[in-house]
Amino acid sequence: MKHMHNDEYLNEFLASDEPSVKQKAEDSRPTWVSKTNSSYCAYHAILKLKQQKKAYIKKHSLKSQYTRKSTYQIGKSEVALIVKKNAQPLFNSNSYSKELVIFFNDINSELEEKKEQRINKSKRGIRNKRKEDLINEHQQLIKSHQDSQVKVVNDVYQKVIDNMPLDVKRKLRLE
Repeated sequence: MKHMHNDEYLNEFLASDEPSVKQKAEDSRPTWVSKTNSSYCAYHAILKLKQQKKAYIKKHSLKSQYTRKSTYQIGKSEVALIVKKNAQPLFNSNSYSKELVIFFNDINSELEEKKEQRINKSKRGIRNKRKEDLINEHQQLIKSHQDSQVKVVNDVYQKVIDNMPLDVKRKLRLE
């Protein structure tokens, strides 16, 4: 049996035919993205902004926290700032602009959907109930607890009487 050293194994592993993770990431880009023009920078700027907006959405669940669209949607000017180009030519005048706008709108639609899901997520816990509801629920629990206590006491009393010898019952005038 051939024994390999750790370095040999590592070199063999690294020299395998599988493409690297970086190569796979390069292949996953849309066809309209090219490193020769601004589409590459714009594409990655949109992805970066998407992550930031998703983080905001994840941390905020109140409708009042979404009054400004810029908090949860990507703006063309934000992308243009990162790319260091004007928004007008970037999204309108280039060969890739049509596909970039479609991608941009898809990302914004996805973010809008995530925002709606976050807002409409069912609220649970005592903090999300109204005061009147909490008071009513508490009063019902107290009443049901008292009723169950009375029932238990009556059941125990009846059981004691049923199991009591006859002579003791007569002395207590229960029969």
